[in-house]
Amino acid sequence: MALSALMMFAFGLMIANFTSLAMEPQGHIAGTASSLYGSITTLLGIGIATMIGQDYDGTLLPFATGFFLCTLASLAVVLVTEKGRLFRPHGGRRQRRQIHRAKPGACAKSSSGNCIANPRDVRCIAKKREL
Repeated sequence: MALSALMMFAFGLMIANFTSLAMEPQGHIAGTASSLYGSITTLLGIGIATMIGQDYDGTLLPFATGFFLCTLASLAVVLVTEKGRLFRPHGGRRQRRQIHRAKPGACAKSSSGNCIANPRDVRCIAKKREL
């Protein structure tokens, strides 16, 4: 029971930070976004708590099962909305630049004569293999 109370306390601290992160891009319509967020989370909470409450048998098993199922559901939502890019930085593809010596005219050159290219650039990959 004490671990359950500690978990709920930690969840209460986390949800405030997650709410502020969700509201950050909505600065120009913060009031509307906040009320919509509050309404959706309240309605979801009512539905989920009702289902868990119907299974209550005097133990914490339905509570733990409900949390486990909600965890799986939230991971599924993240995977769908992020298109499978779980645990990757946001902002599109990171473009790494690679510098290596290449023959003149092989690809775009910097002022020092080094070939600066995207690692997926076929010309520079071929030249890199030759070096």
